[in-house]
Amino acid sequence: MKFQTKKQKKDHLRLVNNIAVQGPVRCTDWSRTPITFSEEDLRLESYPHADAMVIMGNVARWGISRILIDSGSSVDQMKLSKSQLQPSESPLIGFGGNQIHALGKVALPVSFGTAENPRTEYITFDVVDLHYPYNAIFGRWFLNRFNAAAHMGYLCMKILALCWAFLMSLPKVDLVF
Repeated sequence: MKFQTKKQKKDHLRLVNNIAVQGPVRCTDWSRTPITFSEEDLRLESYPHADAMVIMGNVARWGISRILIDSGSSVDQMKLSKSQLQPSESPLIGFGGNQIHALGKVALPVSFGTAENPRTEYITFDVVDLHYPYNAIFGRWFLNRFNAAAHMGYLCMKILALCWAFLMSLPKVDLVF
């Protein structure tokens, strides 16, 4: 196929290589509620910044600290006992393009909110054995499953729950036990 401009070629390749959702798109109940951020949500001492978003959360009824929110990661990773794991089919691609083989995977309940306004979803984690400063990485699957909106500039995230949306930012995060 011959193109008159580089832009035409680029647009054609983008269209050909596009991966689209097959079948009907189903909206969740959570997707009908808008999530917005305002200056009230900015609770940082210095802004702008280059910090990572690190939160606390409740995973399988355990309070877990040092959870990295990585909106660029396509997997959710955690450190767990090997006896709880199911086989993992494919290797992970880590920082720098290196392959990391997961020890296995496990689905665990992840909860946020308060006793009056909880939100729990099951997240499938790839479990890895490596030295890393974080206990877990919550990637795009986590954000999509919770319909969470992360504002990396404000270092906060909003998650819709039963009664209202709640704000997660450091140092205070609401945990459900």
